[in-house]
Amino acid sequence: MSWAFVNVSAALYCPAALIFLAGFLNCFSFMKTEKTEMFTLKNLKQYYLKRIFRFLPLVALSLVLLFCTVPLLGSGPVWYFYDDLLKPCRNFWWTNLLFINNMIPFEGNYGDKCMPWAWFIPVITQLSLILPIYLYLLLKCV
Repeated sequence: MSWAFVNVSAALYCPAALIFLAGFLNCFSFMKTEKTEMFTLKNLKQYYLKRIFRFLPLVALSLVLLFCTVPLLGSGPVWYFYDDLLKPCRNFWWTNLLFINNMIPFEGNYGDKCMPWAWFIPVITQLSLILPIYLYLLLKCV
């Protein structure tokens, strides 16, 4: 078995492993607080703001680069692919800033989303946002 085949076939499991690891670390960091202070308004507000603003500057910078800088960098026989890539972002750029670009637009195919290759960031953010609800229900039932 070649080295390239092993790495490419193992790449199939990387997103699941990273989602599991992110969930474990988020859960661990959330549960480090005292049980009486875990679900207070102050702690939840701090948790949510930290999770949202962790990726927001990165996503905003990537949108600025996509719209302002990249068009100035290139030309050539395959540069028309960039226009096809940018077309969905003209209508759905805001979905990246709200971390819902993995879901909107609902209809169409994968290529109709703005920056579809960045699906992992909203998935991690959405899972982080529902984690306190899940932990609350888990701790109340146990």
